[in-house]
Formats: sequence, C-alpha cells, structure tokens
Amino acid sequence: MKKKILSFLLAVCLVITLVPMVAFAAEAPLFGGGTGTQEDPWLIASQEDLTALAEFLNSGNAEQFDADAAGVGNCHGYYFKQTADIDLTGVTWEPIGYSGSYYFAGNYDGGGHSITNAVSTGKVDPDGFATAGIFGWVAFGSVENLHVKNANFVATGQNNYSYVGGIAGVCYGSSIKNCSVVISSLESKRNNNNNCAGSIVGYSTGGTFEKCAAENNQVKTMAYGGGFVGEVDDDYGVGKSTFTNCYTANCSVSSKTDDAQGVSLVGGFAGEMTDSLLTIQNCYVYQATLSTEGTAVPGIKATGVFAGQLWGGSTIGATNCYYGACGITENAGTAGEKTEEDFTNGTVAGLLGDAFAQARNYPRFADSPADYSAVDAAIAKANALKKDDYKDFSAVEAAVNAVVR
Repeated sequence: MKKKILSFLLAVCLVITLVPMVAFAAEAPLFGGGTGTQEDPWLIASQEDLTALAEFLNSGNAEQFDADAAGVGNCHGYYFKQTADIDLTGVTWEPIGYSGSYYFAGNYDGGGHSITNAVSTGKVDPDGFATAGIFGWVAFGSVENLHVKNANFVATGQNNYSYVGGIAGVCYGSSIKNCSVVISSLESKRNNNNNCAGSIVGYSTGGTFEKCAAENNQVKTMAYGGGFVGEVDDDYGVGKSTFTNCYTANCSVSSKTDDAQGVSLVGGFAGEMTDSLLTIQNCYVYQATLSTEGTAVPGIKATGVFAGQLWGGSTIGATNCYYGACGITENAGTAGEKTEEDFTNGTVAGLLGDAFAQARNYPRFADSPADYSAVDAAIAKANALKKDDYKDFSAVEAAVNAVVR
C-alpha cells in the first residue's frame, strides 16, 4: 500500500503545480439539475445520473474541477445531492473514482436515500490496483446520508492491492457519516497477497466515520477483512482515522489464501491495523462470525473482536465500546463484553447513550427508520397464500391493508 499512496501524493502535487485550475478541459454532465454549489448541489435522481457521475470521474473529465482552487481537482469543493432511492438492477456498475489519479473529492449527500442491488466486479487502474464499491476512491471529500443495500462487490488486483467496501474501496483523508451497508457481499482478491475488504470501506487512512452501520453482510478476502473496515493505516500525514457511534451486527468475515507466504487477518470491526491507533468511541460489535479456515500453512492467521491484527505497535483506544456473541475475546482493547441478553433487552443501548435506541434484536441509531423486515416477511407469506384454499380470506387481507409505515 505504501507505493500506491506515495504515487497518489505525487499525482496531487503534479496537479497543484501543472494544472491551471481556472480552465476546464471538459463540461460537467447536467445530472438531474443544480449547479454543484453547496446552496444548489448537482442532483442525482436516477440510475442515469449516478452512472454519469461515475463516468465523469473515471474518464478524467473531472480532473480539473476544483471549486476552491486547492490543487486537488476531481470535483473538490463541489456538492451532490441524491433525491430518490436508486435501484441499480441490470446496471454493470463501476465505482465512482477508481484510482489515485481519478478519485472522488467532492461532497456527496445521499439525502437519506438508498442505492440497492448494485453488482460490480470493480475497476482496475493501469498499475493493477483494483477497487469496488459505490465509490472507489474518496480522497479529501465526503459521503453522508447514504444507505447501500443488497450490493455484490468483488475486486481482483492484478499483481497489486484490491480494495472493496460497500460505501468506498478507499477512504483517504475524507469523512463518511450517517451511512449504512446491509445485506451485502464484499470480496477482495488478487493473484498474490495483500488485499482488503470491509462492509463500509476496504481501506482507511485519515478517515472520519460517524454514525455508520454494517448489518447482515458477508465479507470475504484473501488477506485483510473487517466487519467495518478491512485495513487502517494512518501513516500518511492526512490525520488519524476515527470511528464514533458506529457498529457491526450479524456480519460474517472470512479470509482464505493458498499463498504459503500470505496472511489471513480477520476482525469483527477492522481486519488489519498498520502502525495505527484504532480510535473507537461509542461503538459495538455484535454476533460477528470470523474465520481463517483453509489458509495455507505456514501463512499468518489471526482473528480479533475489534482488530484481526495489531501490526507495528498498533493499539486499540476504545471509549464506551462493547461487544458480544463473537466467540472470541482477543483484541478487544478495553471494550466491555456483554451477553446476548444485554444486547436484546436494552442494556447496551442504554450504555451507548442518546445516539442509540433499542431495536428488535440489538441497538440501532435512534433516528433510524422503523425496521419493517419482520412485517415484510409476514406480508410476503400472506401474499403467497392461495385465496381459493380458504373459506374466508378477508381477515388476512384486512390485516395486510392495515399496515401503516
């Protein structure tokens, strides 16, 4: 990863010194409206708008768009607002920004809306680095109020890293707030060692995460896998990664490699901590299923609650954090272990404070939409019944019609 980040920093320096920021080489798409300012953001209202944003970044046409003339480009200082839920069924998705040259540096507000059914095999840059996610690289930008559901992301590095996350593959000096990834599959691969996958992001250096949730996801990797983030490495001078009011629940994380020189590092929250302090406050891990089964011998294998491995003097700084039903207690720092009953009866929700409220099986954010999953399942069963098999079906129909969301 060091080589990739250094090449990214060099690219930014070249942009600062060589690109005249006042002259645009290309025009921005029209999107769904707006002008890209904070007061009048570009609107993302459809599949077409979201795809246009990805193409705008990945083509290099956004490279000189820098509202603040900060020398960053790639929509730095521009604003986007999603105005509707977007279903990507049938779309061959490529992440928004995919490399250290073409990254997303803008500010994306999902408006509390969702992006569902995204399927992607990622995008590989000229150096063989691969990313997959709704965003590939987010650098010096922000993503907030976005909810990803039922995504299937896979990226395979070609003799280099791959980064996979539901929100972003890489978070570099950026913030991700009030986002969630649920019921999704995230997988990183490469033809030899070093790749990372996490429910929210694959890799973070200097990332700020607040009120982000990962629920019911499957994370697979050939090296570093985490229920929230695959790898944290803050050794690049863009700040320290911090995680506040974040959680993972019912996520399975597995790492398997056939490389005898490889590593399989799996954590309920982070897979690998590299020369970094895992700063977590008001966070929890619940019902994490962690596995390194099948990794070649004598490859390095490790699992942990909040971190699979603490490398190079890394430590865990946990403030008011908890875990339960993980099957292990390693690498939990000072986080408190709680029983399943504590998670289901409101005890942990009370300890976490006002940001959380007790939901059906575990704490969720106090301002989360109501959980209708059980209701939806019951309605689906009712709709599958054959009316003609019953003398009086009116009570079932009345019950379904009485549901108010």
